[in-house]
Parts: sequence; structure tokens; C-alpha cells
Amino acid sequence: MLLSSVIYGPSYVSFEYTLSYHGLIRERVYLFKNATFNKRRSKVFKTMFGKFSYRDIPKEAYPYGVNTIMYDEYVVWRFKNW
Repeated sequence: MLLSSVIYGPSYVSFEYTLSYHGLIRERVYLFKNATFNKRRSKVFKTMFGKFSYRDIPKEAYPYGVNTIMYDEYVVWRFKNW
């Protein structure tokens, strides 16, 4: 998950991968789906660590904004007030 925002950022892990990670769906997800903002395009990257998909989402999907946090030595993005 930490590589997602490094490969193509700013972005955050979202969609089915997040639901699976938190146990909200039973299926195992092998594609790291990520949300981006204001990129105006979709991207897919295949790496030795997995496949990463990036999709631009509308501004309205950021009701609280996004902030950065440090996770060990890495910067990751998450929703504010979430």
C-alpha cells in the first residue's frame, strides 16, 4: 500500500482494495486501486510488487479534504476527519 502514493501521486488507496483490507468484503483483491484528483486521466502500472490502477475522481468526492501522514518513514494520504 505504501508504494501506491509513490508510484503516482498524490493518490490514496481506495475502492475494492480498501474494502478487502478492512474486512468489509470477503474477496481477496490483487489490484491496488487508487484515487487521484485533478490528473484528468487514468493510469495502470505493473511492478514487481503488484499492479496499481489510478483513477481520477471528482472534487466532490473529497468532502473533508485529504491530508498527509507519516507511516514509518513514508508519506501516505488519507481523508481528514476520517
